Amino acid sequence: MNVLSVINLLDSIIGVVIKPIIVVASLFIAITLTIGIICRSINIPVFGLEELILMSVIWLYMLGAVLASRERTHLSADFFQAFCKNKKVVKWVHLLANVISLVMAGLFISWAYALVSWGFQKGQVSPVFGIPMYLSQGGLFIASILLTFYLIRDLLNDVKDLMTMS
Repeated sequence: MNVLSVINLLDSIIGVVIKPIIVVASLFIAITLTIGIICRSINIPVFGLEELILMSVIWLYMLGAVLASRERTHLSADFFQAFCKNKKVVKWVHLLANVISLVMAGLFISWAYALVSWGFQKGQVSPVFGIPMYLSQGGLFIASILLTFYLIRDLLNDVKDLMTMS
């Protein structure tokens, strides 16, 4: 079993796990926003709804970014291939972009880990429900790890493509 087949297996598992979470988070956000709007319009105070929505939105946004990276549907500025017709040069530029992105992703993992550890150390909690803030901050950390996983996958595929072109 080679590295790319292991990555494909992990990719399948990640897809099975995050897609339902994204659906549930989307439904939760839509329902709680609706409840909040209705309650405000009839002057019924609802406390803490915003902090639940914020935590859900963070996870939804981060897992949505992971899903976009998984399916290669995230925004990209691949304008280089529009004016360069040499396929090999375009592949080298993609490889360079992946290496730069991988370095940046490593920094994001480090920063997200520092944020989550700081939340643990300081014992930060949400104001109304007292939910530990590291639960929402963990979304940044998990997403940065998963995004790095997909960058490694893309890097390995670019290297494989370059080797088959030669």
